[in-house]
Amino acid sequence: MCTEVDFPRGGSSKLQASLQTDWKEAVKQSRGLKRNSSNNIQDLSKKTPVENDDEGYADVFRQNMSIELLSQNTRGLAFVKFIGEIDVTLECIDGIRLTLPADKISRIFNSQMSTTRANLNNIFHRGQALAFTVVNEKSGNNVNSNCVVSICPYEVNNYLIPSSLLQNTVLNGIVSSIEEKGAIVDLGFSSSSVKGFVQAEHLPSYLQLDKLFIGQVALFSVRERPNKETRVIKLTGFVGLDALDGNDNFDQKQLMPGTIVQVTPEKNVLNGLFVSIKNGQKAYIRKIHLPPRLRLDSSQVLKPFRACVVCIQPHSSMLVLNAHPDIIALSKLEKRLLPDSKFTIGSEHSFRVIGYSSMERQLNVSMKKSDMKQSVFSVETAVPCAKLNGTIKSIRDNGIIVEFGDGCTGFVCAMHVLDKPLEKWQTRFKKGQKLLCRVLFIDSTSNKVMLTSKSSLVKKPGNEKFITNFDRNIEGAISTGVIIKHLEGGSLLIAFFNRITGLMRPNELLGLPEAETQVGCCIKVRVQSVDPTLSQMLLEQPIRAIGIETKKQKKTLITNSQKIISLPKLAKPFRIYTAQVIGPWPYGGTSSATTAELLLPGGSVGRLHVCELNDLSDYSEGSFPMQLFLEQNTGKTINIKVLSVSKRKAFPVKGKRLLEERRKSDRIVECTARCDKLQESRRKLSILNYRSVFNPGNVVAVFIVSKSSNTTNHIFAEINPDFTAIISRENIKINSKLDLQNSEVSIDDMFDNGELRFGKVIGVNKTNRGRIVVLELVDASNCVLDEEPTKNETIKVTAEYKDDSSDGNTLIEDSDDDDETVEEEESEIAEGSGSAREFEQILLTSPNSISHWIGYIMFMARKSTSKKNYTLGKDVAERALKTIAFESDNDLNRIWRAYLHLEVLLGNEKSLKECFKRACAATDPLKTHKYLIDLLKKQPNAEGREMEIRRYFESLIKKSNEIEAWFAFARHLLQQNDSIQILQLLRRAIQCTEKRKHLQLIKGFARLEAQFGDVERSKTMQELIKNYKEVGKQIDVQSLERALGARIEQN
Repeated sequence: MCTEVDFPRGGSSKLQASLQTDWKEAVKQSRGLKRNSSNNIQDLSKKTPVENDDEGYADVFRQNMSIELLSQNTRGLAFVKFIGEIDVTLECIDGIRLTLPADKISRIFNSQMSTTRANLNNIFHRGQALAFTVVNEKSGNNVNSNCVVSICPYEVNNYLIPSSLLQNTVLNGIVSSIEEKGAIVDLGFSSSSVKGFVQAEHLPSYLQLDKLFIGQVALFSVRERPNKETRVIKLTGFVGLDALDGNDNFDQKQLMPGTIVQVTPEKNVLNGLFVSIKNGQKAYIRKIHLPPRLRLDSSQVLKPFRACVVCIQPHSSMLVLNAHPDIIALSKLEKRLLPDSKFTIGSEHSFRVIGYSSMERQLNVSMKKSDMKQSVFSVETAVPCAKLNGTIKSIRDNGIIVEFGDGCTGFVCAMHVLDKPLEKWQTRFKKGQKLLCRVLFIDSTSNKVMLTSKSSLVKKPGNEKFITNFDRNIEGAISTGVIIKHLEGGSLLIAFFNRITGLMRPNELLGLPEAETQVGCCIKVRVQSVDPTLSQMLLEQPIRAIGIETKKQKKTLITNSQKIISLPKLAKPFRIYTAQVIGPWPYGGTSSATTAELLLPGGSVGRLHVCELNDLSDYSEGSFPMQLFLEQNTGKTINIKVLSVSKRKAFPVKGKRLLEERRKSDRIVECTARCDKLQESRRKLSILNYRSVFNPGNVVAVFIVSKSSNTTNHIFAEINPDFTAIISRENIKINSKLDLQNSEVSIDDMFDNGELRFGKVIGVNKTNRGRIVVLELVDASNCVLDEEPTKNETIKVTAEYKDDSSDGNTLIEDSDDDDETVEEEESEIAEGSGSAREFEQILLTSPNSISHWIGYIMFMARKSTSKKNYTLGKDVAERALKTIAFESDNDLNRIWRAYLHLEVLLGNEKSLKECFKRACAATDPLKTHKYLIDLLKKQPNAEGREMEIRRYFESLIKKSNEIEAWFAFARHLLQQNDSIQILQLLRRAIQCTEKRKHLQLIKGFARLEAQFGDVERSKTMQELIKNYKEVGKQIDVQSLERALGARIEQN
C-alpha cells in the first residue's frame, strides 16, 4: 500500500535521500544479501525516526509496524479478511496481510480434517477477531509472500499457566466438545488438564451452539479469575466488554492480544500520545489509533480510557495498543466489515474539505450530509447570509458561542437568539445542542463571525430577499429585519445582514401591535427607496405595497377624516389570479380561525373561507383545515378564482377602519381555491357562489367558532361566509354513549375554534333571509355528506356576469364550453358497454378518454375472478398509463385508483403492494393511502385482510405529519373493539407528535372513545383535559397512565 508522505506533492532533500537509501537496501536484499544482525527490534527502537523529548520514553516502542518486524513468537490480533479453500487471509495492524494455513488452525481440527463435514467457511467469519503467533517470517526472496501464522492455542498460549490468568484476560480456545448448556473449550495448557467452559447465553450470534464445530478456534474472555485448585475456567464469547481488573498486578507476559487495558494519558506529542498502564509499563498510541473524538485534538485527553492490545512480543519493548471503539468491540463482526451497499472497493464518493493541518500536512474531510450542505467552515469562508449548522460550545449572559467547521467559533448575541426577546432565554438551550444559524456579519477588528439563530432570518421564505448592501436594485424587495432602536419621533431603526440598516417612519407603523415593535423583534418590511451615496434606506410595510401600481390608481376613498386616499385596482370576477397568502382574516365578518387573508395583484384584498379550500373531503372530523392551510402556505402564492367583488355590510366598525388603514380600500374580493370551480368554464354566479340551498336532513360540514359574548348553551359554527349554524346543547349528543348533559362538562372544553364537524340540517331561519341554519351534530362515519346542488337541479339564477375586457393579471383565459361531469360519463359507459371489443373500438377513436379507460379496467375487474381477466385488466391499466396524455393530476389519480381497485378484487397481497408503491410515487401518497384503506374496508373479505389494512394505516402515519392519520387509525381500531391496541396507539401518538398538539390529540381520542369505545375512559380523558386547562398540567404518557389506572405497554 502506497502512502502519500508529503502534501502538496514534492518534498525535501532529506526525504529524497531516505527514499534512495531504501531503494538501495531493497536492491541488496533482492541480490540475496543477508540483513545485518544489528537490524534487531531493540536496535530499531533506539534508532527511532522521531526524536524523544524525554529520556523516560526512550525505550517505548513507537515505530510504524511493518511486515519485517513480525519475527517468530510475535503475538498479535488480526481479523479474518478472506476465506479460501486451504487457507485464510488475516489482516493485522497497518493493513499487514497474514496467511493462516488450514493445518495451523488447531490440533483437534487437524485430527478430524478427513472426517469432519466442516470447511473453512463454516468455522470462520469475515471480520472475526483472532489472536495469532508468527511461525514463519516473510521470505526476503519473494516480495509477494505473507507471513505464515498460527492460531492454535497450544502455540499462542504456550507460555501461560492457568493460575496466571486474570479476570477479562483474552485468549484463543478450541471447541473440544459441545454440550446441552454450552461448550467445553481447550485453552492449550499442555502441562495442565484445566479446561474452559462457555455457556450458551454467553456466546455471540455467530458462535451459537448449532453453528459450532469440533476443532473450531475462537476468541474468549475469562469471566472469573481462576486459582490453583480451579479445574474449569468460566469463559464468555463477548470479548471487549470489560478491561483487566485494575486491582491486579500483572506483567507484560499476561497481556495477551485482544486484552482490554485501562490506560492513563501522560504526554501528547506530534503524532500520538504516551500512556501508562496499571503495571507501570508505558506505551505509545499513534494518533490514527485514538478514538475519533480525540483524534483531532489529543491535547484535550485528560481522563483514562480503554485500549486494546493488538501486537506484543515477549522479552522485548514491542507493545502496540489501539483505542478505536470499533476495534475494542471484538465480538461485533459488523464493526470490521465495509458496507458493500455504499462503500464498495473502487467506488467514487464526494466529500467536503473542512480543514487543513499544516504540521501534519493532511486535509480533514467530511461526508456528513450536514457538512455537504454547509459552505462555512472557517472565518475566511464566512460571508453574510451563509447558513451553517453548528454546536453550542458555551452559553453566556450576553449570548451563545457556537462551534462549527474545523474548530472555528462564532458568536450569537442575546438579541439574535430568538425571534422575540425573552428574559430567561438561556433555559431554551443547552451545551452540545445543534443550532442552525446564518452569518450576520464578520467583525474585521477582532476577526470574529457574528451569527443569528432567529428562525425568521434563518428560514427565508421564497418571496423574500436578503439585504447585504445599499443597492438600488433592491427597491421594492421584501425582507425581514430586526428592530435595534426606537428613534426620537417614533421611527424605527431596522438592521439587516452585513450591518445594513434602514429607517421605518412612524406613519408606516399604523396597524402594527405594540408587542411586535419592541427592540429585538423581527419585522417584515419592503424597501421603499435606497440612496447608495448617503447609505440610507427607507422602509415600509409589505402588505401596503405588494403589486400596487400607483400610477394606474384612479379611484379614491373619502375617510371619516375627509382625507382622499387612492384606491387599488380591483380584481375582476370569474378570473384566475395568483394571490399571496398573508395570514388569518383580521377584519371581522367571519372568524379568523376559518378565513384567510389574500393579496391579489393590483392590491385587491381577498377573502378565502375554509369551505372553499381544495379537497376539503380529505380532512377528517375533528381536524383544523384552515390552520393546516395557513401553516403550509403563509407567505406563499396560490391560484384562486374571484367569485365576486362586494362591499361587505356585516363588517364591524373596527374591521372597516382597519381595512381602510392597511389596504386603503373598503371592498373585498371573495375567492375560491377549489379545483372544480377553477376548471369551471361557465361564468355564472349561481354555479360558483357559496352554497345557499339547505334542506332538512342534509348533512353538511360546519366549522366551530367561539364567541366571547356567548352566554347560552349553544355552539356557533360557520358553513360559509353567508350562512351561520347554531347547535343547541341537546343536539350535541352524537350518540347514546356520549353524555354531554352533565353540566360539569363545558362545551368549550370539547370543541376548539376552527374545528371541522358534521351536522344534519333541522331547519332554516327564513325570517333572516335564510342566513341561519339550525343543525344537529352527527357522526360522519354513519352518514353521507350531501354535495351542493348540481346543474340539473332547479336553481334560481340571481346574476350572470359577462365581461370581455382583458386583464393583464389573468392567468387562465376562460371559455364558454359546457363540460359534462366525469361521474356521469363513467356511469353511462359502465352501463352501455358489454364487451371488450366495444371498449377497444371506442378507445381507437378516443385514446385520451379517461372515463372509457376506467370503464374498461372496471369491466375486466368485475367480469369474473379468473386469472386471465386479471392479466388482461393489468394490461389495460398499463396501456392507459402509457397512452393517455394527462392534462391534470386528477386524471392520473383516477387511473391509478382504478388500477388499485383491480388489484384489490383480483390480485394478491404482493401485487397490490407493488402497484400501491407505484401509485404513491406518481400521485399524492396521502390521498392514495386513504383511498386504498377505504377500499379494503369495504370488501366482503375485510375481516380476513385486517392485518393488511393495519399495515397501510401504519404507512399512512409515517407519511403524514398531521394528527388526522392517528385519529383515522384509532377510529378503525375502536370499530374493531381492539382496546389494547388503541392504548398503545395513544402512547405512540403522544411520543411522536409535538407537545403543542397533545391537548388536541387527547380531545380527539376522547371523542372517539365516547363514540365507539369505553365511555368511562372517555370521561377520564375529559377530566384530564379539564385539569390541563385549569392547572396547566403537562399531558404525557405517565399522566395518562395515572389517569387511566393502567400501564400502557409499548410494542
